[in-house]
Amino acid sequence: MWLMFKIRPVVVFAVFPVAMLLVASCDRESGFGVPPAFGILSDSEMHVSSGEVSVSVEYSLENPAKGGKVTGSSTADWISGYTDIADSSKVRFIVGANPDTADRTAMAVFSYIYDGGSISDTVIVIQSGESEGHGTGNDPFFALVCEDGISVSRGESEVLVEYVLENAVEGGRIAGSSPAEWIGDYTVEENMRCAGFTVKANPDTAARSAEVVFSYVYGDGRISDTVTVNQSGKSDDYDPDAPEIVFLTGMQYNVPDEESDLSVRYFIIDAVDGAHMEASTGAYWIGGFEYYPDSSRVDFTVSANTAQEERTAEVMFTYRYEKDGHEYSVSKSIRVVQGRFIPAEVDFEAAYFSGHYLGDVFGHNGETNYMINLSDKPVYNGMLLSGGTYYTFDIFSTEPENADAISVPEGTYVLGQAYQTELMTLNPEYTYWCRITPDGSGYEIPYTRYDSGTLTISKEGDGYLYYAELVDNNGTVHKLTYKGDAIIDNTERYSSLFEDRELDCDGMRGQVDLLNGIIM
Repeated sequence: MWLMFKIRPVVVFAVFPVAMLLVASCDRESGFGVPPAFGILSDSEMHVSSGEVSVSVEYSLENPAKGGKVTGSSTADWISGYTDIADSSKVRFIVGANPDTADRTAMAVFSYIYDGGSISDTVIVIQSGESEGHGTGNDPFFALVCEDGISVSRGESEVLVEYVLENAVEGGRIAGSSPAEWIGDYTVEENMRCAGFTVKANPDTAARSAEVVFSYVYGDGRISDTVTVNQSGKSDDYDPDAPEIVFLTGMQYNVPDEESDLSVRYFIIDAVDGAHMEASTGAYWIGGFEYYPDSSRVDFTVSANTAQEERTAEVMFTYRYEKDGHEYSVSKSIRVVQGRFIPAEVDFEAAYFSGHYLGDVFGHNGETNYMINLSDKPVYNGMLLSGGTYYTFDIFSTEPENADAISVPEGTYVLGQAYQTELMTLNPEYTYWCRITPDGSGYEIPYTRYDSGTLTISKEGDGYLYYAELVDNNGTVHKLTYKGDAIIDNTERYSSLFEDRELDCDGMRGQVDLLNGIIM
């Protein structure tokens, strides 16, 4: 049975298409001058503990294309929340807690997608299993991810610092404190893995410093980490005629969940010659500040929001100038509010149908098995073609009505449970979708499985209507339609081995029939 399972046609589809398409793409010219070069700099294997953890990989990107973006994906639903931190050339993502005692492994695929192609690299994520005898695995781990000291101007500031939390305990919480009364308003943004606080304006000429303590409190335990805040003092001489910053484009900027470029235009009342503007923020997802003093404009980029929650940050603008031999500055902030990620909806009309009838070999209780592909490009000799989008369905049903013209029995099929083969279900291990890159160099979107979904098959005239609604592991809703011929070959597989045999072998020879997925 094990051998038979491994040679099911879907496995052949998954292994061979990239190799074939790589050969087919060797003579392709990019047409883009010097093409982008992208690769992961971090180790090819990443080991993480059993608890939920936020991790990142560093990448290298040369010759970036206009409009290009770095994305991440994985067939494992326990890896998610990809965020490109472009300023530091890193992609951050979340590895969910492992509820099992066994270690688990998955591949995370990172791609640079641009108009004309995509380049991908991979990292293997190996997560430890939950320790036996511990309700939440290993002991919790908490730490701030920031420099030892944070410097802020003398004006009021809002500060965000990232943190790492592993092996979280139910009911645990993060709390902030400081002995300094001028630091307060502690917040925690769990979806961003950030903790925040407010630094009040410094009314004195002397600079001041204080420690801020963030603690993860759980049960009878507490884990703490600290950061030092250094705030500038007020200028020695008060400037009664200080300039004033006026924002011409507003004080709050509402942006969508995708990456956005913002321009802030300002006007300085009582401007001073030789002065300059600076902008800063504690939000990791805002950066790339560019200054255009001649047009009184500051441009910056807001990274895409991959979380299904809105997020907010303050951007501080500081106008620095000299007058009468003294240095002064005035500050004013704007607020950026970014919308939550709304799962996309894909409407896909398939043009091609192909499939295999596998009999009752894989059904646990005599159910018969059908393997169906619906796509916009054909399956050629068991291979997936470059630029094609393929939806694969592993269906368990009853025997076909007509053995000479096999079709999947009509009805509605529901995504079933893992390792089960109940009637009128779709096997979740082998029901997925993928897309091959336009140049055939790999997977633009690797095999992506589903969290839920249905497939309805009905007779329509001389052909069939296939209609599916599925939600994949990334939250994308797929609405799939196919109309046309849906007759498949009787390619039932079976084994001639009905009992255990012991063999002494000196060698092995064999060949693979790629068309029918048979090992001979």
